[in-house]
Amino acid sequence: SERIPPNQQWIRPVSSGLMMLVSLITYARIWRKSFQASKRVDDPVGKWGLRSIAYSQLCLIAFFVCILVDTLIFSLSEEITGYTPFVSIAWFFVGAFYAFAYIGLIMPGWFKLHIAKRQSLEYSLSLE
Repeated sequence: SERIPPNQQWIRPVSSGLMMLVSLITYARIWRKSFQASKRVDDPVGKWGLRSIAYSQLCLIAFFVCILVDTLIFSLSEEITGYTPFVSIAWFFVGAFYAFAYIGLIMPGWFKLHIAKRQSLEYSLSLE
């Protein structure tokens, strides 16, 4: 920060904020489209895959919100000199993002089998 002229120190926070805003808009659009598509799909595996993609995007949005809250608390508080609990919560959302993205995009065999078993159980219960 010593090498950046004082009249140009606004560039980093503004560019970071714009990047976060564009990312949030992109993730929100992916979430909305995935969730809308999951409502129109009849195949249960496809439905849950699209919902998992939607949930993964919600996790990314939650990650950015937690990082933003941590940054605001750190910037506005005199007492806090390190990380807040929001950083740990943010990294939890990153892990959840990877789990949901794996299920939604890769569609592992165990997931498909679980959905098939669930559908057959629901079908047999509806017959009784």
